[in-house]
Amino acid sequence: MNKKKMYLYLGIGVGSIALIVIIVIVVMMVFGSKSVSYSTIESRMVTAAKNYYKKNSSNLPTEEGGQITVDIATLTASGDLKAVSEMVDKGVTCNGNVVVTKTGDGYQYTAYLDCGDNYHTQAFYEKLIDNNVISEFGDGLYELNGGYVYKGETPNNYVKFADHLFRIVKINPDHSILAVFSQSASEKISDDVEWDRHYNSATNSLGINQYSQSSIRKTLSDLYTSDFFTDEDLTKLIPFDLCVGPRSKGDNVNDGSIECQTKVENQYIGLLPFYDYVNASLDTNCSSFNNSLSCTNYNYLNNYSKKWWLLTPATSKSNLVYQVSGSILEEEANDEASPRFTVTFGNYVVYGSGTGTKTDPYIVK
Repeated sequence: MNKKKMYLYLGIGVGSIALIVIIVIVVMMVFGSKSVSYSTIESRMVTAAKNYYKKNSSNLPTEEGGQITVDIATLTASGDLKAVSEMVDKGVTCNGNVVVTKTGDGYQYTAYLDCGDNYHTQAFYEKLIDNNVISEFGDGLYELNGGYVYKGETPNNYVKFADHLFRIVKINPDHSILAVFSQSASEKISDDVEWDRHYNSATNSLGINQYSQSSIRKTLSDLYTSDFFTDEDLTKLIPFDLCVGPRSKGDNVNDGSIECQTKVENQYIGLLPFYDYVNASLDTNCSSFNNSLSCTNYNYLNNYSKKWWLLTPATSKSNLVYQVSGSILEEEANDEASPRFTVTFGNYVVYGSGTGTKTDPYIVK
């Protein structure tokens, strides 16, 4: 065989192999697995819903907290979403919807996808309950006051939000979630502030313990409207009522009925009331200011490097407010302490990742 024929046959052989490889790849692409990740499908559902409501904006809710739901079938029929059956493996059946919630000046789009045993979107509150065997003793989640509260020294209740760590305090009866700031300092947060600095004629001193007109309410309002929270962060938060009623040293009822006799309604940011601090302790002797040292036992809220303000005024004088500094103290409102603030996640917020430890906090999406 001469060299020309040898090179010709060699070229034909190499070309044939390459052609076979290409055909195999094409066949695999056409007839092989066509699935994409479930999180990708959720993202496509959200994008489809946004496009759908650009064309149907008059259907969007206008009142704060209002919701509307659009299902996969509608999004597919409108041409905004590819058929989910074309995005999952053969034999997998999925349904789902997108819930649109009015939050502040914008809307939160939350996709819920249910593919049976293969996958389902999990609401954040559901994940918290699933991750925590409801406790009878020890650190963890406890049923209380119609919802669930975290108790103990080191429960796994960290969540990273707005690029900072928070501790989840409780799941409310409506499945919204109260969380408290858990970093001792931030360049965007004043380390120490006065609860109030206004002149009090009754005590001839500075400081009035009425939250609705307090200096610290203005501080928190400024924080909320600053760049601490992104627009995306704000869509995950809902307004909640602050229980600002005064409490005496001997009060030992901790279901909120004392503090909630007076409320400041529809707030996006606040402080922790006295009873929520008490309910975080596992010490059965912790019930009131008179045994506040017991409240420092087995209480993750006490593990904070700075003294910090509670929301609750004292009844003994009109310039006194409760503060946490090793234990609960009565302090003059013009004292300075950390504004350790609270926020509330809506019950529509979806679990993203994490186990709730400090090094692997929960992430919401």
